[in-house]
Amino acid sequence: NRASKADRFAMAIGADADMNILNAFLDNNGQPVFKADEGSKIRRFFQWVTMSVSIRSQQIDPNSIVSVNLSEIKDELEY
Repeated sequence: NRASKADRFAMAIGADADMNILNAFLDNNGQPVFKADEGSKIRRFFQWVTMSVSIRSQQIDPNSIVSVNLSEIKDELEY
């Protein structure tokens, strides 16, 4: 029940990441699997996730699903 209220994000690190498992984890929630091949991309991804969680926690109804703006990192990460 709680999982239906959570946004799931997945990141593939390296060429040998199993995209099938990562897509199964996302369970067709509309979010892409992000790909990173260097440490700075991993760091930026987690900064963005942290910011997204902070914004959601400040909502009047934190259980409502809030659309996450990917434009802030789309140029830095492949997806």
